[in-house]
Amino acid sequence: MLKQPQRLSDDLFENSSMSFGDHLEELRKAMTKAFLWIGLGSLFGLLMSNAIIGFIAEPLEKQLELHLIERFKLAYQKYNGVEPTEKLTQFYQANSVIPEIVWVDPIFIQQLTGHDPSQSLGGGESAPQKQATSLDTIWKGMDEKQIDRLVQIPLWRSMKSKLKTFSSFEGFMIWLKTGLVAGVVLACPGVFWHIWEFLAAGLYPHERKYVYWYLPLSVTLFLSGILLAHFVIFPLVLGFLLEYNLSLDVEFEPRLNDYMTFAIMLPLGFGIAFQLPVVMVMLNRFGIVSVEFFVEKWRIAVLGIAFASMVLTPADLYSMLGMFVPLTLLYFVGIFLCRYMPRGPGIGSQAFDPQP
Repeated sequence: MLKQPQRLSDDLFENSSMSFGDHLEELRKAMTKAFLWIGLGSLFGLLMSNAIIGFIAEPLEKQLELHLIERFKLAYQKYNGVEPTEKLTQFYQANSVIPEIVWVDPIFIQQLTGHDPSQSLGGGESAPQKQATSLDTIWKGMDEKQIDRLVQIPLWRSMKSKLKTFSSFEGFMIWLKTGLVAGVVLACPGVFWHIWEFLAAGLYPHERKYVYWYLPLSVTLFLSGILLAHFVIFPLVLGFLLEYNLSLDVEFEPRLNDYMTFAIMLPLGFGIAFQLPVVMVMLNRFGIVSVEFFVEKWRIAVLGIAFASMVLTPADLYSMLGMFVPLTLLYFVGIFLCRYMPRGPGIGSQAFDPQP
């Protein structure tokens, strides 16, 4: 028969508890170690920052290619009344050009180039070259009579679109920001380890085994959120936004700061939001929230998730659903873990020392 449970001795605690000062000291140590991990990760992140920026810009390049092809088709159909042939589309893809109509003065062209273009039509020999008139002389001779001579001709112009900056410091700041955020992602296993180490310092010895359950779960959920956002949600969001610009007939010129900030912070936000099941389990294990409360209030929780998805995303359909659906599923995963994840007497309970 078991005797009355007794508390186990532990060098870190007095009567199996820690004073407020001890908690602050453990917090200081955990924060210091976590920042060292972040510093080390940021060092590697800065070294690889250029490659990371190129990797993050890849989804934009793919979506821009599709966007510009659609712009080319719309422009061609506008001026010709029919869709472009496959050969023309392939020509566009190879050269990234788009047709547009411009007004020109034939006499101006003749004076500028020194010959009459009409003389070379049909494969005949072109007229002898004359000395080209200076551009300044032609512009000075322009008058209202030229308006009557203007004709429309189609030209092809380049449609290559690259990330642009409007400040000399913008490129450096994005390079720095990218390296620091990459450092946080690279350092996340070490950071999570020290967070759980701090929490374990306030637990009884029999409770510290939970760290080996929660740490891999935290890291896995964090990285899963980042990967889902970058490879699935982000391309869908870009496609939606570019399609909307296309419907408004607006030319899209992506700015480096806006795009990179959005491309970095969206996956990071998903990674943090995916910690929901771990937070639920911790609240339950510490006796703050019961499983029954999570089950009873699931409708309110789903409503809160929907509101958070609207606030934390660009408010387009894909990103909102991309966050709402996984978080809703993770909420019920959290309930499942609270009910069935292996446990001892419970976090916050006294340790038992069975004796005959």
